[in-house]
Amino acid sequence: VLDLCRRNGGMFIKFGQHAVSLKGAIPETYIRTLSVLQDRAPARALEKVQAVLAHELAPEQLGRIVQIEDEPVGCASLAQVHRAKLDDGTELALKVQHDDLIDVLSSDLAILRASDWLAARLFGKDKFSLTWAVDEFENNIALELDFGLEARNCQRCLTNFAGDARLSRRVRVPKVFPELCSARVVAMEFIDGVPVHQTERLQAEGIDLRALAQ
Repeated sequence: VLDLCRRNGGMFIKFGQHAVSLKGAIPETYIRTLSVLQDRAPARALEKVQAVLAHELAPEQLGRIVQIEDEPVGCASLAQVHRAKLDDGTELALKVQHDDLIDVLSSDLAILRASDWLAARLFGKDKFSLTWAVDEFENNIALELDFGLEARNCQRCLTNFAGDARLSRRVRVPKVFPELCSARVVAMEFIDGVPVHQTERLQAEGIDLRALAQ
C-alpha cells in the first residue's frame, strides 16, 4: 500500500495521510507504515523547486534567497519544505508546491469521478455513491492549493496570539514573509521543534504530555 501511494503520488498520498488519522479504525501496522507519507513522501529535485520559485517570485525577491538546502526537511502530497537563508542571515522554512501538482490532481480527480460512476452502477440497488466524497475532496483541495490563504491564516494566528498576554508566552507562531509568498510558495521563519505525534521524542525533551494536551 505504501509503495502504491508513493509511486502514484498526488491523491494517493493524500489518502495515505488520511488513513494515518484513522486510529482505531484501521490496524496499527498500517498507521505506522503509512505515517511516513505525512512528511517523508517522495521529493522533487531541487532544480524543480527552483523553477517554481523563479516562476512565482519577482527577480528582486528571489535574489534575497541566497541559500536553499538540497534535501527538504519535509515532503507531503502537495509540497515540500526546504530550509533556506536570506541575504540578511534570516533562516527560512520555504514551502514550495510540487511543479506537476495541477496535472497530477486533474488526473486523480478524473479517476475518482470514474470510480464513482462505476460504483453507482455496480451497487446502484444499494444506493451506494461516492459523489459526496469526491465533491468534498475537490472543494477541500482547491483551498489547500492556495498557499496565499495559508500565509494569511498564519499571519492572522500571529496577530491573534500576540494580543493575548497568556498565550503569547506559551505559543510561538512563525513570522511570515508576505513578499516571498504566492499561491504556490510560503516563506516563514524557521523554528526547530518536535511534531506533536512523536511522543517519545517529546518525552525525551522533558515535555509533560498531559500538560501539553491540556
